[in-house]
Amino acid sequence: MTVVVEDSDILLARQPIYDRKLNVVAYELLFRGDSLNRAEILDDAKASSEVLINAYASNIELITAGNPAFVNMSEQLIALPDNLPFPKDHIVFEILETVPVTPSLVSWVKKTSAQGYKIALDDFNYSRQYDPLLPLVDYIKIDLMAMDRARLQQHMKLLKPLPAKLLAEKVETHEEFQHCLDIGFELFQGYFLSRPKIMTGKKIKTSGTIALRILQELQDPNVTPENIERLMTQDTALTYKLLKIINSAAFGLPRTIESVKEAIVFIGLMQLRSWLTLLALSSVSDKPSSLFQTLFIRGHMCQSVAEKLRYPNGHVFFTAGLFSGLDAVLDMPLEEALSSIPLADMVRDGILNKSGDIGNILDCVLAYETGHWERWDNIVIGDSKNVQSKCELFSQAYIDSVTKAEELAKSLG
Repeated sequence: MTVVVEDSDILLARQPIYDRKLNVVAYELLFRGDSLNRAEILDDAKASSEVLINAYASNIELITAGNPAFVNMSEQLIALPDNLPFPKDHIVFEILETVPVTPSLVSWVKKTSAQGYKIALDDFNYSRQYDPLLPLVDYIKIDLMAMDRARLQQHMKLLKPLPAKLLAEKVETHEEFQHCLDIGFELFQGYFLSRPKIMTGKKIKTSGTIALRILQELQDPNVTPENIERLMTQDTALTYKLLKIINSAAFGLPRTIESVKEAIVFIGLMQLRSWLTLLALSSVSDKPSSLFQTLFIRGHMCQSVAEKLRYPNGHVFFTAGLFSGLDAVLDMPLEEALSSIPLADMVRDGILNKSGDIGNILDCVLAYETGHWERWDNIVIGDSKNVQSKCELFSQAYIDSVTKAEELAKSLG
């Protein structure tokens, strides 16, 4: 399914919010308008705020796959009319730390909460002005980078008795995540899951040997359907998962596919490589499925952008995007993780050094994925003669990639 973003100047991305078991329970939506960075759009004129609202309203359920969406609210957005075009069961309004706590804000929170919306305090750092709001809000987000551990402990002692759920944001390492677990946070946001937990002497578990052999075969440009099928027959679980995906609604094939060889005939070897690579990676790691979903979105987006820019061999860009997170999958340095797979030099250099066309597009996709809009703006890709704007190209690629990733998740249950 393809969803068109009506305003080509709008960029929309998402950052997962996890529970204590690392299930994705919500997303924060990251927004930017063309020629405006994230901070500027949140404090811009009312007209820009309305564009922001319309963008969220038209794409929110697709982007979040039915999970709640955390949306930043500036003073300008809070001042808009009451009839906001948001589905109440999908929205959490985040009150920015720059919004002063006034009687009118307290009144707005009471009224909005009574309408069925959830409210969060963003980047919370306690002062007495927040006392009227603390019993009213549903979430309190604490930026780990904004305070030391002693101050954090004081906040936890103050906030735990409240009904609000406590969310740790900017959790960047596994050690930080474990500390936040220990002191009682319920929700977590940050890039800790997409980064490796480096352990000396880390080895790939024996059960992943066949999967890694399949990964190696898939990178061989001369690989044959027979070679792939021969390896796949050694891992029944991989074969089952592949056929389950191929026979899902995402492909809409006219009849049931019963073998790997049939799958190759119907969808092509190049496309099959992408799905098999993802499945093989997931079989060598016990990481949460959300990590593989993120990597699939990244790989699919790299391929989509490359193909729109008419680069040959789009599947190579998919591989680069997917393998750029191999360190997080295997919990070892990226260079070491990549050494187990025979990649072409240009792919390896693109991943490790962000060099060449592959590295350039990967770098741009990574900036988009994390909402680093200024960095995204400064990366030049493609031919200046290309008629499709960069905003339109990336926003459409992202929506398509998220859609495919959700279809994949449903296929795998």
